[in-house]
Amino acid sequence: MPAFDPGSFRDRTSRVFYAEGGVFRGLTPHAMREWTALSSAAFFRRLVTEGKLVHTEPVAPDALPPGVSPEQWALILKHRTIPFISYPYDMVV
Repeated sequence: MPAFDPGSFRDRTSRVFYAEGGVFRGLTPHAMREWTALSSAAFFRRLVTEGKLVHTEPVAPDALPPGVSPEQWALILKHRTIPFISYPYDMVV
């Protein structure tokens, strides 16, 4: 059964959850359109390749962990696991 990240409620267009040791993000239709635009941008692909952004990929509905409902989201992403949790609002500018 997936467990939602308690800090994820701040994002109104997606939700982070954990299932079978993986980190996933369910996207609304609006967030899916934004993800599609971002993930096709050359700068984004370059930063992922350079390791400056976390590797993220869409998950096919038939490859989701048990208990994760693809009908609830327009798209589900899987993020590469990193050794610590950080949130954008934790950043000091």
